[in-house]
Amino acid sequence: MTKDWDNVWQEIRRLYSIEDKSLKEVKEIMKRQYGFDASIRAYRLKIHSWGLKKGNGGGRRKERIRSPGGRHTPRAMLRQSVSAHSLIGQGVEGLSDDPAFDTVGQELTIDDEETVTRFKHLYDCVADTKVEEIKNFLDDPAYKPLVNYRIPWTNVRFGGDFLVHFAASQHNADVLFYILRHSTSQTINALSVSDGFHNQRAIHIAIYHKQPLNVENLITHGASVHPEGPCPPPLSSAVHHSASPSIVDLLLKAGANPNLPWPPEPGPSQTPRSAWQIAVKKRIKTFKDRRETCAKILRLLLQHGADIQLPGAGEDHAGSTFADFISPWHDVVFWYHNLTGDEHWILDQLIVQGAPIDAPFSSAMCASYNSNSPRRSGNARRGSRSHGHGSQQNRKVTFMHEVLFHTPGSGLGHSLVTFARPNFHPQLLHEVLSPCSSRACELQDDSTQQLLRVLMKSGFDPNARGADDYTPITRLLTFVDEVEVLPCLEVLLGGPSAASEASAGQPASGSTTTAATTAAAATNCGDGANPLLCDGQGRFPLQLAFESERFPEALRLTLAETLLAHARTTTPETSYLASYLPLTPWPSYHSLKYLTANGKLACSLETVFPTNAALAAFIQRAALSVATKHFLAHEVNLDPTSRYNVAILDALKMRRDAGLDDVPLPANFVVHLLEQLTNRGSNSSAAAAAAAASANPNPFGLGGHAHGQGQGLGMGGLGHHPHHHHHHSHHGHGTQAGQQGHPLVGMGGGMGGLTGLGGGMGGGMGAGLGGAMGGAWGASMIGGYSGT
Repeated sequence: MTKDWDNVWQEIRRLYSIEDKSLKEVKEIMKRQYGFDASIRAYRLKIHSWGLKKGNGGGRRKERIRSPGGRHTPRAMLRQSVSAHSLIGQGVEGLSDDPAFDTVGQELTIDDEETVTRFKHLYDCVADTKVEEIKNFLDDPAYKPLVNYRIPWTNVRFGGDFLVHFAASQHNADVLFYILRHSTSQTINALSVSDGFHNQRAIHIAIYHKQPLNVENLITHGASVHPEGPCPPPLSSAVHHSASPSIVDLLLKAGANPNLPWPPEPGPSQTPRSAWQIAVKKRIKTFKDRRETCAKILRLLLQHGADIQLPGAGEDHAGSTFADFISPWHDVVFWYHNLTGDEHWILDQLIVQGAPIDAPFSSAMCASYNSNSPRRSGNARRGSRSHGHGSQQNRKVTFMHEVLFHTPGSGLGHSLVTFARPNFHPQLLHEVLSPCSSRACELQDDSTQQLLRVLMKSGFDPNARGADDYTPITRLLTFVDEVEVLPCLEVLLGGPSAASEASAGQPASGSTTTAATTAAAATNCGDGANPLLCDGQGRFPLQLAFESERFPEALRLTLAETLLAHARTTTPETSYLASYLPLTPWPSYHSLKYLTANGKLACSLETVFPTNAALAAFIQRAALSVATKHFLAHEVNLDPTSRYNVAILDALKMRRDAGLDDVPLPANFVVHLLEQLTNRGSNSSAAAAAAAASANPNPFGLGGHAHGQGQGLGMGGLGHHPHHHHHHSHHGHGTQAGQQGHPLVGMGGGMGGLTGLGGGMGGGMGAGLGGAMGGAWGASMIGGYSGT
């Protein structure tokens, strides 16, 4: 397997040349920390080709730094080079200012045989990478100026160029380093005139030969990373020639512009491309062989400000670089399983920067897409074919649809909604509410409700119409199934504030079980969706809830209640509700009467829907249900009195008459009410028992009528005498304990009517809705008291 040395050379150089570690130690560290495994022999060959030398590490044999004459040895000079390499952009001191350097660009004449001979010696040493001889030659004042003369022959490699061009192509970094020490800035940035690299600079030649050490050497010694004259930007050249990520990183850190197009003035058949555009296109062509390398380069470009909004490679890729980026995954089964860390990071960044995630995508998983096109596995080469089952074509899916519904367990859906922005991706909210029949999901995947919460928190508009004129609410009521429709509706109506509360661990608005908390949540939903807003086709949310055959009747009514509970203002289409909205969480008892079947709201609805009485009744029942729930939630928090009990009873009757579900009353309210009733019964029973005992010595006696009326069915008052233990039941006026009897709490009082016309309760007291207290006294919950 080919090792990607160019991606790890900097770490190898640091360990070997700077930290002075042995090859065995370097090999072990690279394998353990970077997963790079190569043999000692491979390391030795590569280090020799790079020209790396051992540093002066502690405890090891120290290399000779200076000769007796005080001159630097090649190894000592390399250590200087290594130090300079870490200072890209800061330059290197000591470039000669010898007057001989003023000869830049001059050509040697054939008559100057001695100089030509010296030049030939120097040229041959560069060609044969004889580092020691090059160093010795350039220490001689007679040879030093030659690096700034052009090569006087045209029939040799780099004929007519400078030695720096030739040295940039060599694999030994020491060769170029010694040439650069005696070269001027003009020489280093001079254009080549040779056929192979016409109008290229030395840095372009080093990039072409994929020599990161040479590129770093050139940058350190003043090579420009910006385009000058007719030569292309070095960064664009690096990407075009598939250079290593380390070379791209060197250029970017030196200030290369990733958005600079080339050529600036294209011809008829040329299109200017930035480094980002070239890299994305290169990834398509080399996806199988250089996938990870391309991803590293793209990540580097994004980290240094690459503009992703530039056009793509052409009409075949929808005109965007994002469409180019995802094109290798078209028709690939389980493409998301093989995403590298860099690719996942790039996707997130592209979404953040507004990439068109609604770009068409040829899905191998979605039944909505024509799968007759060949599917390919995640490891298949682009263009290879595998057989898959076709399905009927309905539409070409988008990339965001693919990610939301057909990448189970990948976490891509969560990333998509997390990094998406409303101004860039307004259709994402509608895509989330358009579930796919072939959706695949796993337990760790976010539900539709969870995705909506993230979008609401990010500021997506819950009232924005989609491309097909649906609003989010009308789309929800039309397409989402009964399991998720109510929770999702509550998220849309709650808006960003409710979504933030839910993400902090608090219940979402409308998702609580008590009417009180539902009412409180409804008062804080001003930033949520408008529940009465019609969409572009005139679809009315309340009508959709009523007519939906996908939901059971109880759920349809609950949906309508939720819509009305969150309605704050009316729309022009729903102005007939203006007098009744909003349904305040603290409605008055008088306002409930307007919402009954015979109230003003029902009359208004009959006028608006003259041919649809069922819809009018549906809306009226929903409004009454919301108002009575709010009323009961408020009233039961007050101290139970006969006055308030009347209003509570009437509200319960309204719900019963309208066929609405029972409303559970808080336990504290029921206990308080029973305690109050028990105290009344105890005070009345003493006097009643004495009168009854004188008229009837039998400890079991019949009680009197409440209000002188109501025969009611009185079941089983239980009397207790010190000498008698009996269970006794009577039909009629009810039973009462004798003189020595002790009152026991029992639900024995008959209900003769809801206005206090009831049978009595035995045992000296009783409890019933509107039932009278039997025996010698009677007490009505709503009508006052009746004497013995």
